[in-house]
Amino acid sequence: MTTIIGYTDSITECECCGKVDLKGTYCLDIDGEEFYYGSVCAFKNHGLTTDEQKEMKATFTKAKKNAKLIEIHITPIKEQLSIRLENAFTTNYENLTVLAKKIYHQIESDYNRVIDAKAKKYKITL
Repeated sequence: MTTIIGYTDSITECECCGKVDLKGTYCLDIDGEEFYYGSVCAFKNHGLTTDEQKEMKATFTKAKKNAKLIEIHITPIKEQLSIRLENAFTTNYENLTVLAKKIYHQIESDYNRVIDAKAKKYKITL
C-alpha cells in the first residue's frame, strides 16, 4: 500500500530512477518504508495524481513561507521577551515574588500583543 507523506526540497534525488538535481521529491510510504521519488516516478509508478502533486507542493510552500515569516518577525520578538524577562528577574526587590509575577505578566502580555499584530499583518499561522 502506498501513502503520500509529503513533498520536500531537501532531497533532490529520485530513489526510483536515480535522477538527480530535482527541484524536490515526494515522500511516499510504501508498505511501511519511506521513499523519495520525483514527480514522474511518483505519478507513473505509484499513482500520485497531478492534483495530489499540486496540493503537496502548495502545502509545502505555504509551510516554508510561514516558517520564514516566523523566523523574520516572531522569533526576534520572542528573543527580546526572553532577555527582558531575564533582566526583570535579576533585579532585587523587597517583595520579589509579587512584583516578579506582575512584571512577567505585563511583559508577556505586551509581547503577545505584538506577536499577534505581526502574525495578522504578515498572515502568519501560529
